[in-house]
Amino acid sequence: MNSLSKISICLFVLILCVFTPVCHPAESSHQFDSPAEKRKAALNHYRLGRRHADLGQLYDLAIEEYKKAIQLDPTIAEVYCELGAAYRGKNMMDEAAKAYKHALTLESTDDTHGVANLCLGLIHMGQGKFDEAEKYASEAVKLIPDMAAAHHRLADIYVKRGKLEQAIAEYKRAIELDADVAGTYEGLGLIYTTQGKAEESIKYYKEAIKRNRYNPDSYYNMARCYLRLKKTKEGKKLMEIFKQMKRYQDEVTRYKKASQKKPNDVMLHLELAQLHYEHGNLDEVIREYEYVIYIAPDFAPAYNNVGLAYLQKNNFEKAKQAFEKTIELNPKAATAYLALGQLYAHQEKFNLAKSQYQKAIQLAPEYEPAYVGLVNLYLQQHELNSAIKTYAEFAKTQPESPQTWLRLGILQLKGKQYDDAINSFRKAIELDSNYAEAYNNLAWLYVDRGKNLKEAQKLAQKAVELKPEASHLDTLAYAYYKDGQYQKAEKEITRALELEPENKAYRERLEKIRRAKMQR
Repeated sequence: MNSLSKISICLFVLILCVFTPVCHPAESSHQFDSPAEKRKAALNHYRLGRRHADLGQLYDLAIEEYKKAIQLDPTIAEVYCELGAAYRGKNMMDEAAKAYKHALTLESTDDTHGVANLCLGLIHMGQGKFDEAEKYASEAVKLIPDMAAAHHRLADIYVKRGKLEQAIAEYKRAIELDADVAGTYEGLGLIYTTQGKAEESIKYYKEAIKRNRYNPDSYYNMARCYLRLKKTKEGKKLMEIFKQMKRYQDEVTRYKKASQKKPNDVMLHLELAQLHYEHGNLDEVIREYEYVIYIAPDFAPAYNNVGLAYLQKNNFEKAKQAFEKTIELNPKAATAYLALGQLYAHQEKFNLAKSQYQKAIQLAPEYEPAYVGLVNLYLQQHELNSAIKTYAEFAKTQPESPQTWLRLGILQLKGKQYDDAINSFRKAIELDSNYAEAYNNLAWLYVDRGKNLKEAQKLAQKAVELKPEASHLDTLAYAYYKDGQYQKAEKEITRALELEPENKAYRERLEKIRRAKMQR
């Protein structure tokens, strides 16, 4: 028996879909000269079927490939197991059960027979046939004792049969084998809830949420426990999170139902990927973009976006491959060069990062993120003058942007280019007379330099008038202090501390002002 990749375990939640988006070469009509050639061809169909099924939606295509594999070589038990999984994905449980049972009649490994038994147990549990379910799942545990999923699902069946102590033992064994599966902790939480052990339940629900923060049931069940303990504040907070997660999951379900009707509608999957991204669910973001790539392999934005998701997960090699593929498909994709620059900068490959940022700027001369990336790179290397020069080049492309002039002024201030910084801050104010941050920064520059203190006070007062934030009050206090107006300075820094009582710098300024008052 040739070694095959590990068979996928059948899960409860599967996406139902009928879809034929792409064409793949078929081999079943070919005449093979030997059993070895037929087996090799069968395994190719098996792998292609796995590829379809692993996307979670292409079950019809997967079934077609598995049937071709069986036609070529009907002795491979793993193919029947995967055929059963595909039928389960389509909710065709009778056909799935037949496939798994046939797998058990064929010579194979304990792993393969264990998976077939486990999936038969799940099918029978879903049909309410708990005696049969327990029989198959127990056999699975005997055959694959080191597979956490077998113990987990046997525990689920024990719960259905009211065998709670046995269920607890199986859940805990599953955790010993794999501590990262949220469902095992959820199962223990539910048992302890049933037994009235709210505090014990909460402990396990928290562990479940650590591993899967997108399951609304965990928040709901934990909220009920807190409410039983009369901890209303915690319970209500969790109920709000439950509602948010429920809305998110309902939206996901809506998109998935729509995609069943239009499985090769790229826009649907892009929108679903965006929904997942908004909720920080990067694994599902990647899944959706990989699906888009599968049905539309020349769609460059999908590679770019999946690369960004991989980058956020610190999977730098896959991110790099995705960005390079984006550039291959669209050599003018400035966003991909920017992303490669960020990747190389993170890896401290500064020369490579610099060249990527510069390429992005060359392609898109008004693309601020590329300039910011290059500026940050220079700052990281303590090349402040180069950073200022780079952002000044960007400012030329955005002469009417007050935000751009403010940021340039801050860089120039940092680089002690005071006259240039003054001009930049004044330019920002000219463009937006209500730009509090520009008034505040110009005021701070004057005060810190000990120049134009009266004008600095007016500028700081304007900043506070426009936006009475703690940092602006601190600047005004500093302006009064430098001008010897300690009473006013104390009043303004006290106001700042009322807004940010834990700010150490403000407390130190207050002490300094009070010492100056006493020494007068």
